[in-house]
Amino acid sequence: MDAVEVARGRRGARLLLELALELADPSRPEEHPDLRAPADVLAQRLTASLAAQPAEELPAEAIATALESTVRAAMYWQPPSEEDELGLDPEIRAALQPLVERLASSPAVEWWTQPLDRDGQYEVRWSEGDPLAAGGPRPVSEAVRAWSTRVRAWEERLAGKWSDDPWRAPSSDWWSPPVFAAPASTRSVDVLDGPVALRLVEDGLGWESAQVTRLHPHPEAVVLEITREADWVDLCRRHPLEVTTTRWRVWAETTGREGRWVIPDWASVAHEVDGVHLTVEAYLALAGMTLPVAADSASVIAGWAPDTTYWLTDRIERGDPVRWTRSSPDDDWAPE
Repeated sequence: MDAVEVARGRRGARLLLELALELADPSRPEEHPDLRAPADVLAQRLTASLAAQPAEELPAEAIATALESTVRAAMYWQPPSEEDELGLDPEIRAALQPLVERLASSPAVEWWTQPLDRDGQYEVRWSEGDPLAAGGPRPVSEAVRAWSTRVRAWEERLAGKWSDDPWRAPSSDWWSPPVFAAPASTRSVDVLDGPVALRLVEDGLGWESAQVTRLHPHPEAVVLEITREADWVDLCRRHPLEVTTTRWRVWAETTGREGRWVIPDWASVAHEVDGVHLTVEAYLALAGMTLPVAADSASVIAGWAPDTTYWLTDRIERGDPVRWTRSSPDDDWAPE
């Protein structure tokens, strides 16, 4: 894993901060009091804490917990949180540097760079409040085309209406993938006690029940891997979809950039590939960051959880759904 690239990302920097706090005190509260300390004071505490720890392999569970906390705290429709800003502070970065190579060499992160696991893909649908949970979805290819049509129609309807003051433009969608149109799947990982999507949830609602279905991609299904910035940028350049009006305000708030925004046109992408997979490493390095596409346009990977593959065509088969539950948001998931 390229830990240096990960550390440059907003989510990656937050991961290092979460990991340092987890190593110092595994029983720490989520709202750790040290996070309210001035950056220089927190940096000194982190430096001392990391220096006092034995130079041994990082605990896999600590890494998993830090990753889960990092994903859960991701939001792309408002300014970055104070904790996210702390992770990018130069003094905090310097204090966390000893963790960078230790993390990169840990066996617990080997799956963070791995491509799609074709033999073990699981779709998670939340049983409470999930618009896809009830009833059978229409064909994927049809749903993705409808998604693209809706996005274009919304942009055309609002284009120019708010050009005098883009900050007044209404925000609707803020995510990058074709959410609610294309099925999404992840692998299963032992340290996370099952399908990744059960625990790595951005801004989740504390669900305690889910339908988990094994997905079987067609043996010849073509999957594009997003492993670095160039992969995403190239996709946006070859299949651009204008989303400036609908995402100006939310993405300007989360990135600080004002200007034209594009994302991939997933209906067009579907002519080339059957699915698109975002590695954990790429998520940590790129999610929530401004990714320049052209001189006047940029993109954001938002609302796309780590290790998730979005399927754009119907070249997948589903097994029988299995209900997974947990007693509370702090408990482990288990199949019934």
